[in-house]
Amino acid sequence: MVTEGKINALVKAAGVNTGPSWPGLFANALASVNIGDLTRKAGASGPAPAASAEPDRGPAPSTPAAPGENKKAEAQKRI
Repeated sequence: MVTEGKINALVKAAGVNTGPSWPGLFANALASVNIGDLTRKAGASGPAPAASAEPDRGPAPSTPAAPGENKKAEAQKRI
């Protein structure tokens, strides 16, 4: 059972600052919820795929090497 006291203890242990009314609001909202069923339902479906605003366009372009790295590569080619 979720209670305001348990939520307060969890918030305090996490080192989070909340307003004094939030733990009570959450406890009231979860009063009629079976937490076991809720966690089973959440875990059964698996993670949701990430939504993307842009279509997949393949791998990202490579970034240019640092200035010193090109000189090292050129020196290796000469040897």
